[in-house]
Amino acid sequence: MSMLRPRFLFLAVLGLAPAVAPLRAADATAPPPTVVVRVRSLESVIANVKYLASLSAKPDDAKKLDPLIAMVNGLQGIDSKRPIGFYGIADPGGNPQDSKGVVLLPITDEKSFLGALEKFNLKSAKDDDGIYMITAEKLPIPVYLRFAKGYAYVSAFSNESLQKDKLLPSNKVFSESYPELISLTLRVDQIPDSIRQVIIGQVDARIATVDEERPKGETKEQHEYRVLGAKEVAKHFVTFLNEGTELSLRLDINRNAKQMVLEFSAAGKPGSTVAAHIKDMAKSQSLFAGLASTDAALNVILHAAFPEPVRQLLGKVLDDAMHNVAKEKDATKRAHGEKIFKALAPTLKSGELDAAISLRGPDEHKLYTLVAGLKVKEGTTLDSVIRELSKDIPAEAQNVVKLDAEAEGDVKIHRFDIQHFFDADARKAFGDNPVYLALRADALFLSAGEGGLKAIKTAIAAGPASAPPLTIDVALARFVPLMGAHGKADPAAAARKAFGDSRGNGKLHFTVEGGNAFKVRLDLDAAAFQFLSLVGPK
Repeated sequence: MSMLRPRFLFLAVLGLAPAVAPLRAADATAPPPTVVVRVRSLESVIANVKYLASLSAKPDDAKKLDPLIAMVNGLQGIDSKRPIGFYGIADPGGNPQDSKGVVLLPITDEKSFLGALEKFNLKSAKDDDGIYMITAEKLPIPVYLRFAKGYAYVSAFSNESLQKDKLLPSNKVFSESYPELISLTLRVDQIPDSIRQVIIGQVDARIATVDEERPKGETKEQHEYRVLGAKEVAKHFVTFLNEGTELSLRLDINRNAKQMVLEFSAAGKPGSTVAAHIKDMAKSQSLFAGLASTDAALNVILHAAFPEPVRQLLGKVLDDAMHNVAKEKDATKRAHGEKIFKALAPTLKSGELDAAISLRGPDEHKLYTLVAGLKVKEGTTLDSVIRELSKDIPAEAQNVVKLDAEAEGDVKIHRFDIQHFFDADARKAFGDNPVYLALRADALFLSAGEGGLKAIKTAIAAGPASAPPLTIDVALARFVPLMGAHGKADPAAAARKAFGDSRGNGKLHFTVEGGNAFKVRLDLDAAAFQFLSLVGPK
């Protein structure tokens, strides 16, 4: 291999500090770093990239990484098995010129590392304090380094952050076990006020632009929704900017467990409204937490409350819709529409969403069961409307609707024999089974498919329980029969390769939750990654 690539790697590593606009390092009495980046090791990154490539639609592409692996292993002076990091602290005055940072490179020994620099025409000169100045034609700015406890500390522009009393020990940068493959941490509370105000000003300017924009074809109501949504997001962003403590992003791949994790988290200052809101998220309950099933292809649980401005706008939109219904010339349609809207109004105006859906199966007959729940206000009123409307069903369709066909306790269950109207795909998935509907004072339940009656009864009987605001569980192996041929490979063939004979493979778990921190997390097993790679778009 030519000398160009190794030299480029050295230049890239040494140039990392200025490239990421580094910040000033802290002494023992200074606040924690504003930003910290951790990489488990060069060897781990390359090995995991190769692992993911081996799972892709073209596993032979993994072999293309062999030259890069050989190059990394051949780098003199750099220890490819130990973590790499970056840390920095923003200048309290917010002056970019006074902001510096430090890259930590693990080394095998100082002499080999300096020799490697010379080999790539990177000249070094040591001062009396033990700091080296690195110069080369390809380096437009001065770069400095100091050796300390197995690491080369590298900084740019000046050597101030490399003074002995300014160095941050490596054990303060890396956690003891180095669990994450790659992670980034930003201390929001360490952002200088001057920079904070600039960011807020930019947010305000963007909101003004959103309000002025008038996309072609956008209605007045759509514009109000878009502007209101932007304002709500901006408000929460600014609140977190003022009350937040830490943002973090981490990626980890466990090849032994065949698991991948991507997680984002945010924490607020103790006692702040942000911290209180995040903590309350962990206490919230859903009426439908019990709907999730271990034998499901898909489980979704969502519950949240809309901010007051959104609730008010929802009410306005509903009132406008009811006003349009009142203009209907057909008296029967107008009466039906008014009844439906009046029954739905309390639920829509409540500004609260609590819903769940579970798609279970396939069973031994390759059939699925669908069960869903939705929190409503005044469900008994909505049930009365359904009973009234059923009276106006044409005589030839009266046998389709069977009110009070079943019951679970005091809750009546209606049966709709509409399976004959399903298309071929729906009948193949759900069989020749009716649809069931039940309304309780606080909830609406719906089921379809094999075992639909049993599923809806179980859902009605289940009580509320704590659940994260959003949970999505997908078992891709169970979804395959529902998927048509598309993308790069036939789903059935891709499933055989990725999952084998197990329906338990191909798990995807996504959650949004609160507690000590707000977290958004995606867990994906290797089989799911492989399957998605195989059936992805051409």
